[in-house]
Amino acid sequence: MARGALAILTLGLLGVAAAAAAQPSAPDAPPGATELMRRADSRLRGVSTTGAVRLTVEGATAAGRRVVDFHSWDDRRRDRSFVRVLSPTRDAGSGFLRLPPNVWRYVPRLRRISRVRPDAMLHRWMGSDFTLDDWLHQSNDVDDYEHTLVRTDDDADGREATRAYVVESRRREGAPVAWGAIRSWIDAEVFLPLRREYFDTAGARVRTLRFQDVREVDGRPFPHRWVVTPEAEPGRETRAEFESLRFDVPLDDALFSTRHLKSPDVP
Repeated sequence: MARGALAILTLGLLGVAAAAAAQPSAPDAPPGATELMRRADSRLRGVSTTGAVRLTVEGATAAGRRVVDFHSWDDRRRDRSFVRVLSPTRDAGSGFLRLPPNVWRYVPRLRRISRVRPDAMLHRWMGSDFTLDDWLHQSNDVDDYEHTLVRTDDDADGREATRAYVVESRRREGAPVAWGAIRSWIDAEVFLPLRREYFDTAGARVRTLRFQDVREVDGRPFPHRWVVTPEAEPGRETRAEFESLRFDVPLDDALFSTRHLKSPDVP
């Protein structure tokens, strides 16, 4: 090849390379929808989690407010969980224990342990807009639904400049869950859940859960305020505010026992 032609070819290749380098790189493809839900779930639950929570229900009584304090322990690795109600006085000492396949309840007034029916897990709990399943994790938002990534939002629930993946989750046939579908907004940077909308089997929206007041705990971001608003009752809401929280801490086996249900001092 003549030197002139070789030089022209070399310059041409260099020009192509330079043009390619100048093009903006394609954005990374998002994780699959199931993986997005798994990451979001891991943000809310460690291998083990314990914390104190205050539920405030606005519009629940004639006075307009109901307050419930409880402590929870969640052992995700061994699939067990426990909740102890601390207040109000009428319910103090009540306990709820999940040891699959059963959930047990202790009522101090009756001094009796009874099994919780599966359908009762999905009812309003302690007069709030949360369910007992929300705290004991009998159903699984990752495994009990089929997930589809439907779009990306640049603004999730009024949060300016928050890029979020929107995932549609539809219940698997026969799954023991309350909802026909769930729509989730997940932060595209840190995979923290921002908002969830819950639908019945007919496709009507029943409630919306918003995650707010994000602060760092044990090296991870965590929303310290969860707010549920029911569609059927305008003006009503339930706030769950985490007053203390720890992730990946050792949990004594004695916590997850019927003996502990009846004896708050164990362990």
